[in-house]
Amino acid sequence: GEIMRHVKQHVPEELWDQIIEEPVTEPLQDDLTEIAGRKMDKMLKGVEKRWNTRAEFVDAHTVRLIPVTGTHSPNLGNGEDTCATELVTADKIFIGVGTAPFVPDCPGLREIKHGRLLTNEEIFHVEPKFRVAVLCGGVISMELSEALCSLGCEVTIIHRSPNLRVGNGVPKHVSDMIEAKLVEKGVRVIHPCTMEGWTQHPETHALTCTLASGEIIDCDYVLSACGRRPVNDTLNLSAAGVTTNAKGFIEVDKYLRTKTKNIFAPGDSNGHYLLSHAAMHQ
Repeated sequence: GEIMRHVKQHVPEELWDQIIEEPVTEPLQDDLTEIAGRKMDKMLKGVEKRWNTRAEFVDAHTVRLIPVTGTHSPNLGNGEDTCATELVTADKIFIGVGTAPFVPDCPGLREIKHGRLLTNEEIFHVEPKFRVAVLCGGVISMELSEALCSLGCEVTIIHRSPNLRVGNGVPKHVSDMIEAKLVEKGVRVIHPCTMEGWTQHPETHALTCTLASGEIIDCDYVLSACGRRPVNDTLNLSAAGVTTNAKGFIEVDKYLRTKTKNIFAPGDSNGHYLLSHAAMHQ
């Protein structure tokens, strides 16, 4: 995106097509496949695997594996589909279930269809240019908004708080400076505001967001960049004495141990650093 912006600022328009390669997102797919497939397979080499299976605790040393039908797991290696319920026992157990994207509870938002509701799981498969409303004013929101704007998208950030959320303890003038840079690059920022509801056109699938102020936002896609939510509700954690906090994330100490000392919860499942590289480091 930055290269595209630089070219359009400094190179005659008749030369753009010779320099800027499109489509933009297609080359990313090899990287995404590498991360989700070959890289993970290398990390798990020699590890016995069970795909298309969910797990639930029986006690602090026992996990019941239950087949899940109608699912498809990526081919990460020599994993086996489980055909029957199976009990696995271990001295130590690691919970690495991660998290899922959080989509706010707003009338009509979660009902958006035809691939027009995006999260970090879909955004890299949609080819610019399009109109997009980005929900939340956090770091990921700002990062993707700037990139999408540079790639020719019409971007509007909708944020409920008075200031963008650059980070805990970051002075307001830093937030203001970053917002000013985003606006300078062409990103529209609306805050503080409250969404009243979303509607989708039945034929064009275009979206409309109505704000409490009465303002109307028209777009082709909405990107929810509102953080992560826990996905441990089917693990039967209580059977193993594992506890969660008020937000539903697994409670751990500084060694990533749960309240049951032989059970660990590294990565996003403990809610401390909801970023992939931090999870991989743990």
